[in-house]
Amino acid sequence: MPNNRLTLEDVADRVGVHQSTVSRALQNSPLISQQTKKRILDTVKKLKYRPNIIARSLAINRTGLIGLIIPDIKNPFCAEVIEYFEEAARHRNFRLILSITDGELAREEDAILDFSGRVDGIIINHHQSYTNCKAILELQREKFPFVLLGWIKGTKASYVMADLSEGAYLATRHLLELGHRRIAFMLAGNDNDILRLRGYKKALKEFGVEFRKELLVESGEEISGAERFMDKILSMKEKPTAIYAINDLLAIGIMDACEKRGLKIPGDFALVGFDNIKLSAHSRFSITTVDYPLKELAKIAMNVLQDQIEGRMEEPEQILIKPTLVVRRSSGAKIV
Repeated sequence: MPNNRLTLEDVADRVGVHQSTVSRALQNSPLISQQTKKRILDTVKKLKYRPNIIARSLAINRTGLIGLIIPDIKNPFCAEVIEYFEEAARHRNFRLILSITDGELAREEDAILDFSGRVDGIIINHHQSYTNCKAILELQREKFPFVLLGWIKGTKASYVMADLSEGAYLATRHLLELGHRRIAFMLAGNDNDILRLRGYKKALKEFGVEFRKELLVESGEEISGAERFMDKILSMKEKPTAIYAINDLLAIGIMDACEKRGLKIPGDFALVGFDNIKLSAHSRFSITTVDYPLKELAKIAMNVLQDQIEGRMEEPEQILIKPTLVVRRSSGAKIV
């Protein structure tokens, strides 16, 4: 059982250091040596000392809590976001609390307002369909620590995200290198389309392939959009030979829609997804995809948030992480 009667002073006396040194060790501060930190943590473990979190939070005006807002817990991508942020928060001695919005703007704003009164900072996986979230603007005005996992057009806030333009470029270039010239390109129907289209057009230009607007097909971001997408491209007079899906769930939806119609991936259509969720590597799907480096993103976003919490940041940081292409069976490439 943890010994709640022990104090910070008791631990400091046992180790032979000042109380502030024990406090720094418990906060994983870089200001003390690894040797001293180990001695303190070994003593804490031996004595079964547990800090009084409430008293500590009152003393330093902190709670040790980070709020994470996500749109959909059923989405495997969001589940992996939670996993990596919980790990990144724990390594910085924060605890993560979660709010799920189901993609509703009102619920996102409620979550932001609720968290702003009881956490040290907020990570927001903002639903890109909403470009005007009043609660986010309020956080900016109040200079409350928060980081977006994506950009909001016209908002000067800190964000960390994969470079969607580079990701679309890598996917399109891969398909062009395989000989495809009519590549159907998914649109989400939000501002991220602007970024993705830059990469798509850049790759087409490099290969001297004419940009054709009719190959842009809106699907939304949910797996249900795959059926509508396939209906549209199959109705084209001159059909595409390859498809770029904006996420791996939609890529799986495309595979399912093709199977229902007696079509083969990659036989009838080459397919590339985005995110590299764990399911995409399953032998049932084997999706060529653009890797969204979530573990790296979580570490960087938590560093940015901690800098805000501790007053080390004067201007917003906007960081793009370079994605990479993971080649599997769905694109029809030869895998060495």
